Amino acid sequence: MNALQKRFALKLGRYGEMLTLNGTTPVRAFVQDLLSSQISTYVDSYDQATVTRPGLYAVVAGDASVSVGDTSVWDGRTYEVRKVSKQRVAQQVIYQSVVLW
Repeated sequence: MNALQKRFALKLGRYGEMLTLNGTTPVRAFVQDLLSSQISTYVDSYDQATVTRPGLYAVVAGDASVSVGDTSVWDGRTYEVRKVSKQRVAQQVIYQSVVLW
């Protein structure tokens, strides 16, 4: 784990919220409502028509086990992972952007 990954993991551990994937796997994440600008960035126009509001945008650690099709309950509502994008610096995955609805 490089220095940037360690710093991100520290911030995530300190300020992140706990999401449970598939009812069993706990994952720390920064979570926010899915904004229209994020929808157009991560979701193609065909899928945009199927977004159930409110969708969620989450950021998890690069080594977290998150896959399209996973489910999560957050704030009493069940969400499905629709898109996962790995964000890299110098070929190292620092974090993953996750779109849920």
